[in-house]
Amino acid sequence: MLITSPPLLLQTWQAFPLRPRHFFIAGASFIKRAFLNALLRVASTFARSNKVLQRIKFVQLDYVESLVGSSSMPRAYDESELTAFAVERLQNFPGAEQLLRHIESISQNTTTQNTTTTAI
Repeated sequence: MLITSPPLLLQTWQAFPLRPRHFFIAGASFIKRAFLNALLRVASTFARSNKVLQRIKFVQLDYVESLVGSSSMPRAYDESELTAFAVERLQNFPGAEQLLRHIESISQNTTTQNTTTTAI
């Protein structure tokens, strides 16, 4: 069934919770916490509502994992894996091979100039 009535669509979309329930800051040292708390206090003077500021919590990562679940936690990426993914995606665009060759030649020229400058 296709819903085409704007009031029904609005009612449907308003039923979904779109705002995050919590903002977690994990692994912050004492100095970072003090600095961030000071910034939040300054921000709270300008904010109309403190609802967002009340959602910010300093926690340990294992607490977040217990709330969210380990399957929903973001996974760490290896930089080489991410670079290979970006290159693979770039190759799908027209003219990307020429761009990648140009970037490679620039990086080779930069390393050549650095070695000649070091030798002088």
